[in-house]
Order: sequence, then structure tokens, then C-alpha cells
Amino acid sequence: MIKVNQISNIQQVERLQKRIDIGGVCISKSNDIKAPYIDLNTAIRIKDTLPGLSLSVSFCASDSYDVSEMSDILEVVKAEYFEFDPIDPIKKEQFNAQLKSFKELKIQKIANSFFIMKEDCSFIKDIDPLQKLSDIGVVLFQFEVNSAVDYNFMISKRDLADAEMVFSQFPALVCDRIKQTQNYPLRSVAGFYFNIKTPSKEEISNYSQLTWSESEIIRILMKKGRASGTDRKY
Repeated sequence: MIKVNQISNIQQVERLQKRIDIGGVCISKSNDIKAPYIDLNTAIRIKDTLPGLSLSVSFCASDSYDVSEMSDILEVVKAEYFEFDPIDPIKKEQFNAQLKSFKELKIQKIANSFFIMKEDCSFIKDIDPLQKLSDIGVVLFQFEVNSAVDYNFMISKRDLADAEMVFSQFPALVCDRIKQTQNYPLRSVAGFYFNIKTPSKEEISNYSQLTWSESEIIRILMKKGRASGTDRKY
């Protein structure tokens, strides 16, 4: 499974559509919208133009959408996924309140802002928050892995083994310093996600610190192989 985030126009999707499974967009209601954000009408046009592409919709955090408003927009856009940034589970009261609120959205969900790094693997050491997210309808978790392939940032073998076990239980799309998708060391991943670089250099920070130009993404996907588990659909 391949997901590309920070899509900001129809032309990008048309160029990528044959190589990806999910397009990720972030909707804003600002009067001055620039990539990586889009307005509601652009999201509708993307879905209407390419109805066969699954669309994952998130919302600009600073715009303060309420659950009812998000529900209406997800229905109008005909999105397949609602994507969000979970509150830090350490803040138990706020985390549980968010779970209760988002459980009302009867749509498949993608949770992002997870990471595994050489110096911090805390997200795979305690799987209780992942289970709670799964219980409210999260079907995919986006993890930045930094890194299972780059020796300058290599995660320890023990932590990679822990990640493998977690990803076998909780389907994960990973972002890593890869140049191809075949033979990825974490063979239980559900697939990969990529963030498109934006002209303004503004990024949706909860996706990942790693970004690629559109041509770089296409180049990687042209070499696309299928590691074990990446053919699963959710």
C-alpha cells in the first residue's frame, strides 16, 4: 500500500494515481490557503475527478473544526479515511476525551505523528494507546522510522525487532530514508507513505520530517517491489 500526503492540486493526483493507493489532503477554511493545505472545493474536485483513488482527509489544526463540522465535510468529500494527530497519551484526560469524540465519526481512521528513532522508541514500548486508537476505528498508523536502512541513523536490532512485532499487530504505513520499497527490513509493514515537498516549504509537521519532490516519489515507486505484507488493503 502506498500513500502520498500533502497533495494540493488535481494535477499532482493525476500524475501519481497509477502508483498510489491513498491520497492524503489537509483541508483548511483559511482565507489565505497555500500548499500543503487545500480548501473544501478542491478536495471535492480531486475526489470527483479521480473517484477510484481512496482519499484520506485531515483538517488544519489551527482552524478549530468541531466533530460535527468534520463529519459533514468527510461525507461531502466522500472520503474513505479521516486522518488525525492523536493527543499525547500522557495527557490521559485529553487523550480519552479525543477518543470519545472521534469515535462518533463512523469512518475508517488513520492516526499519524508516530515515530521510531535511534534515540527514542517510546511509541513501540507501550502499545496500550495504539490498542485504544484501534478500538475507535483506526485502521492505519503512520510511523516515521529513522531509520531501518540508513546506517547514519540506524535503529538497534532489538528495537527493530520490537517494531516488527508492533507492526504485525497494528497496521503501519512507514516513512523512512528509502530509495526503493522492495526488501525493506521491517517486513510486517502495511506499506509506505511519502510527503510531497511544498513550494512554500511549509509542511504539516505531524506527518513526518522527511519530504520528497514529486519526481523523487515517482522515481522510487517506479522501482516498487512488494515486501511481505504490503499487499494488504484496509
